Amino acid sequence: MVRSSGDPKKLADKIIEEARKSIERKINEALEASRTILTKAFEDAITDTGKRLGEELRRLEDQLRSSEAVKDVELKRELAKIRAELVDSVVREALEKLHDKVPTEQYKGFLRRLLTEAKEKMGDIEVVPVEVDKDLVSEIAQQLGISVRKETEEGYGGFIAISRTGVRADYRIDNVLRDTIDKLKEEVAKILFPE
Repeated sequence: MVRSSGDPKKLADKIIEEARKSIERKINEALEASRTILTKAFEDAITDTGKRLGEELRRLEDQLRSSEAVKDVELKRELAKIRAELVDSVVREALEKLHDKVPTEQYKGFLRRLLTEAKEKMGDIEVVPVEVDKDLVSEIAQQLGISVRKETEEGYGGFIAISRTGVRADYRIDNVLRDTIDKLKEEVAKILFPE
């Protein structure tokens, strides 16, 4: 027979708080690991495509120098567009590599946290998964009692949550990591196109 002394509510509150801190610590560790993996995938993508992109950029810059003044403005616009496309291409490759490199259980935990958060914030929801995560999102949503629509969304992973009132919340990876992705785009541009 186990005996306990003290206030059981305080003991329960202490256990819940320790569990919350442990979960929070694990979430932070998973996010940090995801950032590390994303950074590594980003660096790999830059290495793989840097030479090809540099040659294309040099070709366009040579063309820009030989143009007339009017063409100069047009080419600068085109160059900015191509730079943006190239940066987007490198980041897209990095995100695709990230999705493939993150361990399945770690990624499942990440999706479970997102689904749980959506359900807690929005109440009774249904989700539309991104095609690449259709099976994982469906599996986890079923465990959490969340219905899944048959159609899919485009993106690098994640889902769109829809409340019963029609409110939509974007939990796609490209949206969840938007700040990180924007910072990566700045870094890619600095690396590919030093001023």
